[in-house]
Amino acid sequence: MRAGLLIFLLFTLLSALTSNAFSQTYPYNLEIEQTSIPTAPALHSYAYAQSGGKWLFIGGRTNGLHGFSNTILNFPPTSENKFIWVVDPVSGQTWSRSVYLDLPVAMADPLRSTNMQFRQTGNILYITGGYGLDSALNTMVTFPKISSINVSGIMNAVMNNQSIAPYIIQQTDSRFRVTGAEFEEVNGVYYHI
Repeated sequence: MRAGLLIFLLFTLLSALTSNAFSQTYPYNLEIEQTSIPTAPALHSYAYAQSGGKWLFIGGRTNGLHGFSNTILNFPPTSENKFIWVVDPVSGQTWSRSVYLDLPVAMADPLRSTNMQFRQTGNILYITGGYGLDSALNTMVTFPKISSINVSGIMNAVMNNQSIAPYIIQQTDSRFRVTGAEFEEVNGVYYHI
């Protein structure tokens, strides 16, 4: 009896939501246009920012869905994005630089993690947490890190093949050991939601 009632309630709710959704008129039109940038990285679960019409990508994964069989195989370190990418969506040009080229391993590891929380405020990209391989421990962890990144500075460094180190400040605090949530700012105060 409960299953039948639950199905009826779900059907009723979905019917109401569907009819309301299609009966509303919006004051705008939405058009989607597919574009291709062949040299852009194929990433997911990354942190991003923008400056000067260009896009910045840090961390994330280069593979598709994970296997859900165990921790290491679900998130193989070989599929971690180890590069900082800059993409110009107008010209289609891309640039990249390994996070390990200029940074110590303990600082670079969190920047190649997945599902970091991030927020761009002006020219600063704040990144917290993220899940990935801790090279020193040789185990998967949620990183207790916060990184503050000068967006235009790091983009210029990547595009000009220069060190990214001067544009990243990183601190350790267990309160930043987060992944899979939102990072929002309200009146100058930052929240993990």
